[in-house]
Amino acid sequence: MRFGATVTVRGSDGTEVVYDIVGVDESHFARGWVSWQSPLARVLPNARLDQGVRFTPPRGPSELEITAISYG
Repeated sequence: MRFGATVTVRGSDGTEVVYDIVGVDESHFARGWVSWQSPLARVLPNARLDQGVRFTPPRGPSELEITAISYG
């Protein structure tokens, strides 16, 4: 994944969320804009479609499945 990518992930509860990988000064998590330096974006660089990735947010470890990737 790289700066400018839009990534859709599915959490273990089945909920899908769309994230845009943006610059540090543009990040706004409530809007789904995550910095390319964020912990979430750091687990995505080598990820592929339909792959599961392990992510450790403040609330504890979780598994995310990548369901869509686009570059805008």
